[in-house]
This record gives sequence, C-alpha cells and structure tokens, in this order.
Amino acid sequence: MANGDSTMAAHRELARLASAGIEQYERGDLNAAKDTFARLKASSRAAANRLKLQEALMYEGLIHLQEGDSERALESFKNQERLCRDLGLRPFLAMALGNQALILSRSPDMEQAGEALRLFEEVETMCREEGDGRMLLKTLLSKGEFLYRHGGDHAVERGVFRESAEIARRLGAEDDLALALFSQAECLGF
Repeated sequence: MANGDSTMAAHRELARLASAGIEQYERGDLNAAKDTFARLKASSRAAANRLKLQEALMYEGLIHLQEGDSERALESFKNQERLCRDLGLRPFLAMALGNQALILSRSPDMEQAGEALRLFEEVETMCREEGDGRMLLKTLLSKGEFLYRHGGDHAVERGVFRESAEIARRLGAEDDLALALFSQAECLGF
C-alpha cells in the first residue's frame, strides 16, 4: 500500500507542477515557468511519466520560442514528437509537428522550407482524420501564409485560404475568418 501511496503522491506533484507552470507561462512569467517546467521534466523522467514529460517539452519549446531561441525550441518539439509518436498521442503530436513547421517555415533555407511544408501537410491530414476543426484552421492559415511567402501558385494559396474561411465561419472564429479573407484578397493583389 505504501508503494501505491507514493505513486499517487508523485502523480499529484506532477499535476501540481504542470498547473503551476502553465499559470506562470500564461501570465508571462517566463523565468518562473522555465524553472517549473524544468522541474516537471526531471520529475516526469524520474516517475517514468511520459505524458507529463511531453507536456513539459512542449512548454519548454514555447518558452524557447518566446525567448527567440528557435534552435532549442525545435529540439524540444522534436523530443516531444518522439514521445507522442511512441505513446500514440495524436493531438499532442499534431501540436509538436505544427510548432516545428512554424519554426522551419521562417527559414530561408529551401530544405527546411520543404520540411515545413511536409510537416504542415502531415498535421493537416491528422486534423482531418481526427475531425479537429480548430487545429485544422490554424494549420491551413499557417500553410497558406507559408505558400504565399514562398511565391507559389496563388490559386493554390487562395484555395487554402478559402477553405480556412469556410472552417472559421463554421467555428465562429471571427479573427481567423478576417485573416483568411484578408489573405485571399492579398493573393488576388488587392
């Protein structure tokens, strides 16, 4: 019984750390959040709790991004991806891949640009299979912006933004609808 109690206590501590880290992150206290997620990462490894470990890696990556450290953010998201693939956590896998795609899409390197497009398309497929309209909307908007910046076929980009607008209407996502409509007009040269 004592072993079960210690396991439950460890899981409660992981949940407490995750909650505290998220609260710190959301209020913009990145230094405190970074420390809390580092403790969550270490504690998750010690407790062999890979679900909380992937959560710590995701926030670690988001913090690195906000600090302007794309390389470390990419490393965190790749580690999160590996865990999510191992555990079959498709929604979190989509987030890890989407975050990688956003980082790579900003690179002038054509190889990284190609990888970004591949990742956007993988996330798009996953979202369609899972029926995740919100994540699909964000992915299509990011993919459309990427295609537009890289001088692709404006008809393809307009199609991506048109579908984004349709999804945004269905979801009542007014800000995303405005962005999709503006992006369509931009593709038309307005």
